[in-house]
Amino acid sequence: MRKGGRVFILLGVVLALAAAVLAIFAFSDTGDDEEVADPEEQLVEVIEAAEDIPVNHVITEDDITTVEVEEGTVSPGTARSTGEVIGLAASGDIVSGQRVLRANLVTPGLSHIVEDGMRAVAIPIDRVNALGGMVRAEDHIDLIYSQTFELEDFYASLREMLDEMEQAQPPAEEGEEGEEQPAQQLPMPGFPEDMEELPLPFAPGSLVTVATADGSEPVTKLILQNLRVLRVVAGDVTVDDEGRLVADQDAAPATDDNDDADDDGDAPADAPPDDRLPSADLLIVEVEPAAAELVKFMLDYDGLFQVALRNPDDEEMVDTPGTTFRHMIEDWGMPMPQPAEVPEDDAGDEEE
Repeated sequence: MRKGGRVFILLGVVLALAAAVLAIFAFSDTGDDEEVADPEEQLVEVIEAAEDIPVNHVITEDDITTVEVEEGTVSPGTARSTGEVIGLAASGDIVSGQRVLRANLVTPGLSHIVEDGMRAVAIPIDRVNALGGMVRAEDHIDLIYSQTFELEDFYASLREMLDEMEQAQPPAEEGEEGEEQPAQQLPMPGFPEDMEELPLPFAPGSLVTVATADGSEPVTKLILQNLRVLRVVAGDVTVDDEGRLVADQDAAPATDDNDDADDDGDAPADAPPDDRLPSADLLIVEVEPAAAELVKFMLDYDGLFQVALRNPDDEEMVDTPGTTFRHMIEDWGMPMPQPAEVPEDDAGDEEE
């Protein structure tokens, strides 16, 4: 073989070895790149209990916290935003740090929001007592109650008292010489000893009975204070603390014959929009058991009441005197009727 052929063979072998070495390095670099390019685990937000949440507790913003965790560790149905849990009630106990599952939450009923030891009672109201529909859930109110009392006949009572006093007079005693001594006169309580000293009716110091046309006297008193409104119900509609409808209104509201509806039966042009707060028929309020009995008594015996709305930060219990006709005269200066002098007819005299 020629010398030049051997050189070419040796050169081919060298080139083949170099290609093999390059191939080995190429495959090694590709493997390293794939390991570095592994994707990182994605983080997502989930809702956890910030403290122990007991069963039936309505969840608030203070009860929960938002944390970031790896997506692969999140179970299906885990709540991922505060809007999914706030306002709902826990169907079971949730411990601090536990992730909140939507399956463990229920829509709260009225019983869920009544505090321990309290009671929920319904009070029928009209638009006046509902302050034109502006009373909402979570407001606090006072109840001002009015009732009338029948007055006894003053003169009949006075005659009865005089008869009783006369019968109570001790018998006359005989004197030293056999003369009868006059019976001792007992003082009449509440009246001067000399009845002639009594002032005339409507004169200063006189006693005057003021009553309504039916002979009764009304009394008004602020009875219950700082009652929490749980719900405002208008017919089939329940309104929450933000004025949103809680329950759907299945039936259309009844209309009077005098409603301004057009011939086609459409709603009047000035009808309020659907999202307007409706007039209220019931207030569901939270009271203590003794106050629940008082509310029942007030409603059973034909009294009238007025709702007074409180400032949300005002929890002070005030002592009020109540109001009667006597208080209006003595404390509020209501004038009493007085005889009036008829003026002389000077004009008629001049004409003559």
